[in-house]
Amino acid sequence: MTAKEVDKDRQAGLSADDGERFFEALKSHVQDAENNLKMHEELEIICHLRNGRVWASQFVFTAPNVISVYGNDSEGNRASIVAHVNTIQVELKNKASPLLATKHRLITFSRK
Repeated sequence: MTAKEVDKDRQAGLSADDGERFFEALKSHVQDAENNLKMHEELEIICHLRNGRVWASQFVFTAPNVISVYGNDSEGNRASIVAHVNTIQVELKNKASPLLATKHRLITFSRK
């Protein structure tokens, strides 16, 4: 993150700790949702954008207050988002999937 970006975050009242708290809170919510899945359910994680949605399978905390989301768009194409943590909206949804024999977990988290 450049000094200019850090200054912009400070002016917005954000610190690197805010991004870290967001990442940890998101990870915790996803893990709790995964742990509470019932048999034949899968967790859908949908990141909402102005022009559509991305079904997430991976979150990477790439810099203070910046998160990258990897997954698929509504047409099944691979897609990725790089977003400031205060602009991303994430929806967690338990989806019935009768073809699954077990609980389905695919979400990964990492730091660059």
